[in-house]
Amino acid sequence: MQERFFKIWSVVTNPLWIPFVVSFWFLSYNTYDNDQQIDVKLYLIGLLTIIIPLLIYVILKILGIVQSIDLKTSKERTWPLICYTILIVIVARGGFRDGFHTPLYYFFIGIVVASFIAAVLSFMRYKISLHMMGIGGLLGFVFVLLFTMNLPLLYLIAGISIIAGVTASARLYLKAHSNHEIIFGFLTGLITQIYIGV
Repeated sequence: MQERFFKIWSVVTNPLWIPFVVSFWFLSYNTYDNDQQIDVKLYLIGLLTIIIPLLIYVILKILGIVQSIDLKTSKERTWPLICYTILIVIVARGGFRDGFHTPLYYFFIGIVVASFIAAVLSFMRYKISLHMMGIGGLLGFVFVLLFTMNLPLLYLIAGISIIAGVTASARLYLKAHSNHEIIFGFLTGLITQIYIGV
């Protein structure tokens, strides 16, 4: 029962969903005049951060480059991470040329840096926890909003911290990562967002 819960939890907290969820929350949290422009931006983000990465995974799976969507080995992670980094660069450059939503732009730049670090490490045969990197980045982004925009986000920070704890427990229980891979993944996401956002 516990193993099943942690497997489901790992799917729900997959880092693939985080950029779109954060974008949807941020753009919904603020009021804008041009709703159509916001919709187009969300469609672009969803396409480039979820749909195309899944299609790339299917292609890599057919080619035998990856074995499962969990990307269990460091060798399997290199090409998916390189492709994902390129897609996030496209989002950052193409989705924010209007000069609006600056915090969200820097959020995506933080993802680019963190994904690049993860790709380099995977090339060096070291795999950090991408789940924890995503949640660390999410927490870092909320910290940035708290300090730069003075938004009331303490309850959200507490909630994300609990999610981070459960996710770390899930990845360790499922033997997907060691302790240092969990910690380093979390710190990579957290520090890159804070450094770039502040």
